[in-house]
Amino acid sequence: MTRAERSYRRRLADHHLFGLLADFPAVMLTGARATGKATTAWQRVQQTEQLDVPGVAAAYWADPDAALRPAARPVLLDDWQGVPEVLAAVERVVDVDPTPGQLLLTGSVRAELTNEMWAGTGRVIRLTMQGLTERELAGHLDATQPAFLTSLTTTGIADLHLSEPVPDLDAYVRMGMRRGLPELAYRKRTDRAPACG
Repeated sequence: MTRAERSYRRRLADHHLFGLLADFPAVMLTGARATGKATTAWQRVQQTEQLDVPGVAAAYWADPDAALRPAARPVLLDDWQGVPEVLAAVERVVDVDPTPGQLLLTGSVRAELTNEMWAGTGRVIRLTMQGLTERELAGHLDATQPAFLTSLTTTGIADLHLSEPVPDLDAYVRMGMRRGLPELAYRKRTDRAPACG
């Protein structure tokens, strides 16, 4: 199944990403591997440059400015850490033209930490994606609704409203054991490998 054939399941991060792209020229989605960063980013761009593909990476290694210049906006620089010099090219694009919503980058958090010099300071806004939450799995994506922990810390336990029916202990254990990575969490039960035993 190709990316185009997959139906996209909305994430809580969509609302935040939409807002950031409306205000800033470059946004980076960071987070653990397989949390859905690239899939979420694909929904917002006209062109994707996959910098982990050798031929694409070679063009960006040779001249990141020249490679980035003709890309349709907004453009996704997927796995930017494959060519870290692309960050300097992003910096130059933003300095010349600060129009919001031009560039979207995805990559690992570790790549940021191993870079000797971060070229995106003040130019690239970061948004961290986590694994799937119970709200996302249930399809409750109202971004105006506060998260459970936010409600707990601001209003207290007496004002919390739990969904009905309230899960029993076994259901809580199943929820805790459920995978938070989209590819695994949404896979049909019949596609799962049998448990070892």
